[in-house]
Amino acid sequence: MTAESFSNALASKTGQAAHLADTKTPLIQNAGKTAYTGTVTEAGYYLIVDEKTGEALGNNDAYSAYIMQVVGDVTVDPKSKTPTVKKEVQDETGDKDTESQDQEGWGNTADHAVGESFNFRLAATIPGDANFKAYESYKVVFNDTMSKSITFEKINSVKVKYGDTTLTLADNGYTKTDPVAVLGATDGSKAWTLTIADLKKVTGFSAEALGTQEITVAVEYAAHLNNDAAVTNTDGATTTNKNGVSLDYSNNPNVGGEGDTGHTPGNDVYVYSFKIDNTKYAGKNEAGNELAGAGFTLYKYDDTKTGSKGDAVKLIWDSTKNAYRPAVSDDADEATSAQTEITSRSEDGQKGKFNISGLDAGKYVLSETKTPEGYNTVADTTIEIKAEHKLNETVPTVTLTNSKGLTNALVDMPGSNLPSTGGMGTVLLYVAGIAVFMLAGAILVMALRRRNA
Repeated sequence: MTAESFSNALASKTGQAAHLADTKTPLIQNAGKTAYTGTVTEAGYYLIVDEKTGEALGNNDAYSAYIMQVVGDVTVDPKSKTPTVKKEVQDETGDKDTESQDQEGWGNTADHAVGESFNFRLAATIPGDANFKAYESYKVVFNDTMSKSITFEKINSVKVKYGDTTLTLADNGYTKTDPVAVLGATDGSKAWTLTIADLKKVTGFSAEALGTQEITVAVEYAAHLNNDAAVTNTDGATTTNKNGVSLDYSNNPNVGGEGDTGHTPGNDVYVYSFKIDNTKYAGKNEAGNELAGAGFTLYKYDDTKTGSKGDAVKLIWDSTKNAYRPAVSDDADEATSAQTEITSRSEDGQKGKFNISGLDAGKYVLSETKTPEGYNTVADTTIEIKAEHKLNETVPTVTLTNSKGLTNALVDMPGSNLPSTGGMGTVLLYVAGIAVFMLAGAILVMALRRRNA
């Protein structure tokens, strides 16, 4: 039996005084409070354990493994290193804020449309620590908390990296709970967990190799903003669309993975979504001239298409926001009722308005596709939501100063529109024009003949 295996066997007997000598040898802490030293004078085995007086081990601490040494001077680290955890959200690389995001768009903040699927990443780092080898099993639990404006979709992957080796865990390598309301919370937030019951078992890493390099466990999952999402078009605004993480982990190698656990708090990440305010007017941009019944379509900007009009954005009316917004992907009724043409409103207090909420950053074209009778069609409006967002310590902020078209007053002037290109009206107009031209030519010829007669 080795000293290590003997100490592990003795670990479960430490509460029985008969197995240990009555005399304890105190260990003296060094000036830097990083290690303890002790000297013994008799040959034999000595058990070195963590001991707290008057307080329990902190949540973010971890016990050292019990140590058996023969007589001789020894220096012992008082505690094991502890895991850390980090959360990130992915933005489109075209929207990337270089100050706070990497080249793949991962960072502390992002912006997305309501209903648009995007990714979160949880990453736990277990430091290279010789104590890791002493665990019979090692549990890792991710605790994820989402604001009510975020809807979980699915786990994309769970990967474990050790040195140059990366393993993708099968579905049976972990367990996940469904999001449920946070107990005692009044803000509608939800929480769920992902547990790897025994990291050592599911990875199959050799016991001899473990403890020399750090281990990273990364969880990626998809989610989307729902109809509770906070939206803004105000420069410097914050947002309440947030998502946080913390980590529970085995922290006592002397009792196994089902024993004591430590807790490491993580960080919050934030997701912005934007709105544009639009009002339709008749003749003049002033109160009292609001015009209802005009139809508009919002297009994604695409300079390879005619008029730079890419795909039309499908929208629904949301009476809780007095605005149109994208349909959410997990609501079949919304997906069915979403339309590409929206209408300036006629209700009291909303007349002429057709605000659009829950948009991703980017460029759009707003085009009038149905003009009220007796008015000319207004020219297309190019909209650009240019957002730079980041965390100022723990508070998110967004800069929109280089954006355009966040608030639009669209004026239809009285008059008649020319018939649309290619229609029967155009043909008749051409025929009438040719007839007038030919008649004028005939009159001119007759006048010249009379003059020459």
